Amino acid sequence: MSIVERRTRSSAGAFSGSSIRVISRNNIIVSLFTIVACVLFSATICFAQIPVDIKWFSTLTADGQLSVSNPDPAPSRCDLNSMGRAIIEQPIANAATNVPPQCPIISTPSGTAMMGVSVNIPINTEDMTARGAISADFTFSYNDAVLQPAALNTATAGPVAGPGSVVTYRTPTTPGTPSPAGTIIVSVFNTAGFTGAGSLIDLHFNVIGPAGSTSGLNVTNFLYNGGSVCLGNVSNGTLTVSSGTVSGQVTYAHNPFGPVYGVLMDAPGSPHVSSTTNVGGTYTMSGFGVGPYTVTPSKADAVYTDADRGIYANDASLIAQHVVGLITLNSIQLQAAKVSGNLTPALSSYDSALIAQWIVHTVPGAPGNLTGKWRFTTTNTSYANLNINYTGQNYTGLLMGDVSGGWSGAARPEALARGIVITKGALTASIPKVESPSGSAISIPFRLENLKGTAIGSFEFDIEYDPAVIEPAANSASTVGTISEGLSVASNSPQPGLLKVVVYGALPVRGDGVYVNMRFSAIGAEGSNSPLIIHGLRFNDGETEPVTVDGKVFITTASNNAAIHGRLLSAYGQGIGNTRVTITSTTGVTFTTFSSSVGHFDFSGLDVGESFIVTVQSKRFRFSPMTVNISNAAADLDMIANP
Repeated sequence: MSIVERRTRSSAGAFSGSSIRVISRNNIIVSLFTIVACVLFSATICFAQIPVDIKWFSTLTADGQLSVSNPDPAPSRCDLNSMGRAIIEQPIANAATNVPPQCPIISTPSGTAMMGVSVNIPINTEDMTARGAISADFTFSYNDAVLQPAALNTATAGPVAGPGSVVTYRTPTTPGTPSPAGTIIVSVFNTAGFTGAGSLIDLHFNVIGPAGSTSGLNVTNFLYNGGSVCLGNVSNGTLTVSSGTVSGQVTYAHNPFGPVYGVLMDAPGSPHVSSTTNVGGTYTMSGFGVGPYTVTPSKADAVYTDADRGIYANDASLIAQHVVGLITLNSIQLQAAKVSGNLTPALSSYDSALIAQWIVHTVPGAPGNLTGKWRFTTTNTSYANLNINYTGQNYTGLLMGDVSGGWSGAARPEALARGIVITKGALTASIPKVESPSGSAISIPFRLENLKGTAIGSFEFDIEYDPAVIEPAANSASTVGTISEGLSVASNSPQPGLLKVVVYGALPVRGDGVYVNMRFSAIGAEGSNSPLIIHGLRFNDGETEPVTVDGKVFITTASNNAAIHGRLLSAYGQGIGNTRVTITSTTGVTFTTFSSSVGHFDFSGLDVGESFIVTVQSKRFRFSPMTVNISNAAADLDMIANP
């Protein structure tokens, strides 16, 4: 068998060559899949016939000449050149170029895969139906630091090559005749021809590169039918080694089924990876580099103004009850209650006080107060590498100070009832309308009524006021002489126009009446007034939603700021506590307070020269009204119950 070079010659003597394979020395048949012959003539004309089978008959003469004939009327002549190759000459007219058409696009995809997995890389083609292609040869190159050819069946026929196709290939590990490093040399043929679009050859690799590394998926030297059908048209892709993912859920310690949203899952590294839990508490982290990585959960501190802050006066009360042995907190509650951290050896009333300070936003607060900070049972998780997916990476969060487990992750509707008509039996919180001269001190009672025997262990509320008219006193809230006497109270004005009050204790109290007295100074001009609007009212665990009645302060003409001091006594001289006392001026303005546990009551901010009628409302005792004329700065009286 020998190779001959065929050159076609025009009448002008120009040649255009194409290679054929001689199968036999005498009487051979040569199958040409493509004849393209071009020649410059008087006009530029190109002749092309694709595909075509031509029968050539040859005889080797004694002088070394190979005579070739075919069915065409034009004679052909072959001469052996100095290299021993046969030169076949055939006159062809009207040809101008020998450039084959472009092949359908050959392409490799771009994609990602994780280290340690097997991947299939298809050598794709557009539709090859009826194009006369029965063979293909190409070289595939790749980054051998990223991809490693599969040990068996590295190259297999795809659907385009079809059933009955024969695939041969060489890899860098092929015994005897390995391909160059980072290459695979592939040949495929099918005598039935290639049809359809899609994968011609599938190459199989193992991914060995680290996350973030890449490999080109490059096809070169691609030829259909040895290049006689068309010229290669290749589009190459890239494989990027991706990392695995880390996914899981963050739930609340008090409620294993309660999700914690807004938790930042942070993993410093190259690249830096982070994710934030959604409303369902779930997260997924991806795009990691080589590693190692450490994932750390964190969540922004709760703020005293947050609607969903989850920390209330009831939490301080629960701690106080646990400290005196009235209740026993569970292990999670104890963790949340210990807001003093390492500052104290054991849980104490100091932790209650720290929570109360946080609620009213005392600034500066006690150092080391952990109230409002998030803690997680698993502080972080380290991963040496991330070439697999890590699922079920769950965490548990706990809000410090939320002893009761009230944080729900959703804003709690404020327990207000604006514009609601007060009906008999509705639990009511109220503040009266008060008159006071400019420059005087004002005592404003906060009342609870229609409790129906409900025990009050804690409560909190905000008062919105006009800072140009009144301002809170230094000790702006007091329980002395009220039903709450004996409970702890904390108050603060974190910003002008807002007073925050929290009351809590170990032993709950009962009864309708004044629960706290608020103290202000009148600073506005005569005729000005300030609303006293109740916001954020919450009792005990927050299950009861009361009706609120707002008050008002009217600034009147300056006076001597007189006061009435009195005491309620039984017929036997014993103090009568927690009893409602009301005074009414000659102009119809009323002021109400409750006697302390020993019967004392006080009214301040009164005008010298004014007269008041004093009445007492008690279910057990009967008192006769008394009239008091204020001629001095203070008037003292004892009111004794009728026998």
